[in-house]
Amino acid sequence: MTKKEDMKQEETAVNAAKKEETKETAEELLNYEDMIAELREIARKLDDPATPVEEAVKLHTRGMELIEKCETFLEKAELTITEVTQSVQKE
Repeated sequence: MTKKEDMKQEETAVNAAKKEETKETAEELLNYEDMIAELREIARKLDDPATPVEEAVKLHTRGMELIEKCETFLEKAELTITEVTQSVQKE
């Protein structure tokens, strides 16, 4: 492989990594309320008998991802509240 081809391959790998990082960052920007709103919309679509099976599977998968993110968010919030409460009690 030539040096030019090597550089091109490396550039492609870097671009792919940046694209994945951007996707993750966009997901993190969703706040809890946005995630809950999206979950409600997913539930509404899943309740609709006109929703195609393929779409329902994708919606279910997305819903499970959002539930996991909501749980993580709530766990972090609970930890923060506990830490603040303990800090105030020590004063």
